Order: sequence, then C-alpha cells, then structure tokens
Amino acid sequence: MSFRSYKEGQGIWARGVMAFVFFVIGVYAAFRLYDYLYVGQQSWLGDFLNISFNLGLWTVDTRLFVVGIVLIIFLGSGIWFYNYPRLVDFLIETETELRTRVTWPKKNDLINASTVVVFTVILVGIWVLLSDNLFIILFRDTIYEWF
Repeated sequence: MSFRSYKEGQGIWARGVMAFVFFVIGVYAAFRLYDYLYVGQQSWLGDFLNISFNLGLWTVDTRLFVVGIVLIIFLGSGIWFYNYPRLVDFLIETETELRTRVTWPKKNDLINASTVVVFTVILVGIWVLLSDNLFIILFRDTIYEWF
C-alpha cells in the first residue's frame, strides 16, 4: 500500500498552508491542554493525571499520554483534510482563481489605498480620544457633582 495524494501537484500552497495551520493549532492545543490538566488537589483525576514515570533521563507523566492522543488526532485530521477530495478541489480552485482571475493592484494604487486607510484610522482614533475625554469631563466634573 502506498500513500498517494489526491490530485498530486495541484494546490500545493493552499494545501500546505492548511496542513501547517492544523499543525500549529494542534501543537498549541497540546501545550495548553498539558497546562490545563494539572490537578493540584487530591482527587481520582488528580491522582491519575499526576502519575510520573522515571525513564532515566526523562520523567514522563500521564498528562503526556493524553496530550499525545490530542496531538495525533490533530495531525491525523490534517493529513485527512489534505487528501479530502471536496476540500482539496475547493483549495485548488481557490488557488487557481487567485492566480488567474484576480486583478491585483499596482504598487502605487496599493500605497495610495494604504495611506488613506492609515490616515482614516488616525483621524478616527483622535475623534474617539477627544470624545472619551469630553465625556469623562462631562460626567465626572458635572453630573457626579450634582448627585
């Protein structure tokens, strides 16, 4: 039995990014789960999850087995989605459309549009800052003193 990818050679970037995202989410979930599974109080779950095995250079606790199962599930689902025909066809079509049908802006258009966005964000930020300070002065100095 050999491992062959569905539509090999097509949609390499989209599939690779999707597999990388699954890998990163799986590693993050595994680390967060390892910290979350620490049970400090005495209970049956704490007694089970805090069992440690000394293997010479390494000390392994049972939380690592649970985390390993979660990591294997994420990596397995990433490999499964990498070859899932409906998703792969969608990713291939998306990548093809981005390369052939989308009209990307020129450098000058991109700079002009980015400049407009940056100045608009600065103006809105100044407006929010001034409005916030006005309401602070209004409520703190005027309304609170009346009551």
